[in-house]
Amino acid sequence: MNLTLAEGAALVSDITKGLPALEEHQQVVIVPPYVYITEVVKHLIFVRNVYAGAQNCYSEASGAYTGEISAAMLKSVGAKYVIIGHSERRQYFNETDALLAKKTDQALNSGLKVIFCCGEPLNIRQANTQNAYVEYQLKAGLFHLDNAQLKNIVIAYEPIWAIGTGHTATSQQAQDMHAHIRQVVRARYGNEVAANVSILYGGSLKPSNAPELFSCPDVDGGLIGGASLNAGDFLGIVTALQNARPVEASQSAFAPVQAPVEPVAAAIVNVPQNAPPTEPPQAAFALETPVGIPVAGIVNVPQNTPAAETPQNTFVPEKPIESTGAAIVNVKENTLPIETQQSDFSSPQEPVSEGSDASSGNKSEPTIFDKL
Repeated sequence: MNLTLAEGAALVSDITKGLPALEEHQQVVIVPPYVYITEVVKHLIFVRNVYAGAQNCYSEASGAYTGEISAAMLKSVGAKYVIIGHSERRQYFNETDALLAKKTDQALNSGLKVIFCCGEPLNIRQANTQNAYVEYQLKAGLFHLDNAQLKNIVIAYEPIWAIGTGHTATSQQAQDMHAHIRQVVRARYGNEVAANVSILYGGSLKPSNAPELFSCPDVDGGLIGGASLNAGDFLGIVTALQNARPVEASQSAFAPVQAPVEPVAAAIVNVPQNAPPTEPPQAAFALETPVGIPVAGIVNVPQNTPAAETPQNTFVPEKPIESTGAAIVNVKENTLPIETQQSDFSSPQEPVSEGSDASSGNKSEPTIFDKL
């Protein structure tokens, strides 16, 4: 939970103004608090390959659940992604694997793409049982889905044991877990699906360690937390992703960013551009952000994927529920094309003049971005 609307708008504006030209297989996802999603969506209408997402959704489609937000509601205001199972939601709100499976179903049924988080705490890492622990989370939360549904899932690995504990996860430890996750997916869904699922790293990603992390073969991007609260730091991570060595058949780039519970989050994902479906899977990286902070992300999309239609705005913060963030993702070439986001804030064919409404022509109040 960070930043007021004005502060969040200024951050998103600085990020979008400073973003380098993104390739077709690269995406940035911004994940703000619920109350800011509409403003972010409007701001991103004409920003190429940058989408908006949500930090959470409820497990039911509708009903008397005061204070909750359904996946359909998020879709209706222009969100493209939603984060499910963030470590803070699991820890502070006691969200179980069964509940997360229901949330995932609701999100997919509403047309949202899911960033599904998994990861082990310190005691599990110290016992050296992290592989079995994360495998169980994946099976319990995702393995009821069929192959087609899994194509709309991005997996984000959070090394909880290295977040705010004084312990540090090495790039090799990140690569080892990402490779394990891909193998678990391969055993259930086959080579093609495993090769094209994006696996993000949700550790402590920043400009200084992004180049090394993005060079890991199974790290496709990052879920960025604290670094996404600073436009300069986030843009530095994006640049590191773009400068990473070309992703080969079984290689991807990895950038982890760990954010304090209340900072903005950003994610970057590097997806191999020419990897054959049967080659070792490409990984994706998702950054973690406090639920109430702005989050931004970049995603590299596979080049052989059908051209993406009008980008869907996504704003997904991983930490506090009310924060905003940004993410960068490299999209796999064999993934399904991103369909034009259906919402009440669909992009108009032509820019709308300030103070006008695209659909009715009635006067409307300028958004906060118009004042920046």
